[in-house]
Amino acid sequence: EVPISYHGRSYEEGKKIGWKDGISAIYRILKYWLIDDCYDEKYGKAMLRDMARSHHHNRWIASAIRPYLGDRIIEVNAGIGSVTKYLPKRERLTVTESSEENLELLGESYRDNDLVDVARFSPDTDSPAGTDLENCYDTAVCISYLESIEDDRAALRNIAGLLVPGGRLVLKVPLHPGLYGEYDRALGYLRRYSAPQLKALLEEAGFAVEKSMNFNSIAILGWWLNSSVLRRKSVSKLQLKFFDMMVPLFAFLEQYLPLPGISLICIARKKG
Repeated sequence: EVPISYHGRSYEEGKKIGWKDGISAIYRILKYWLIDDCYDEKYGKAMLRDMARSHHHNRWIASAIRPYLGDRIIEVNAGIGSVTKYLPKRERLTVTESSEENLELLGESYRDNDLVDVARFSPDTDSPAGTDLENCYDTAVCISYLESIEDDRAALRNIAGLLVPGGRLVLKVPLHPGLYGEYDRALGYLRRYSAPQLKALLEEAGFAVEKSMNFNSIAILGWWLNSSVLRRKSVSKLQLKFFDMMVPLFAFLEQYLPLPGISLICIARKKG
């Protein structure tokens, strides 16, 4: 702390602020609500795609998978915790990542939380055998990760090693290989899955599929139009904001419209 001198204006001098300043303030509030550019410099554009700005969408994912979560949960490749914050903190919640930046951010977020652990783990290259993570969990959550790695088979086998016999894997992947386009490339997706293809992969890794659910049916048309037809390489921030605002309506409609989803949520149990 340092001493300062302060000489306030008199009533005669006024505050030097008018209605134009109010309009300018409202404009900037709306501008930065739309673009979220405050994160670009620190985390970069690739990280910005994973930011937890689509709160309604992330909450929707968490509510869809909540009935299948146990008491000891491990989230694989949590990113910066976009979905983590909505997961139940019961007996134990372990959040894993391989990125140094993400690990640092997750560590800061859950530093004083006794129910949440942060660990380094990359299922495509790391085996849990012989570690504190081996056979420790009744639920593994993997959201939007399997499609972005080369060896998805090895990743599923290593995830199985995290679970006790009979433990569940809750998996969300992009659906429909024919829908693959510029958006997928920009997001780092290497593939989109079909339901039979995913089932075969899971069974090969030692899982038995219990349930598959189409998720986010409403987004298919917009994704196809922008990614495949117009070949846009990124989702505009205005589109993301609008989509996130409409999620409560989409979630309500999806209960009554059994349409194919843009993603698939798969519940699989480890054979034991």
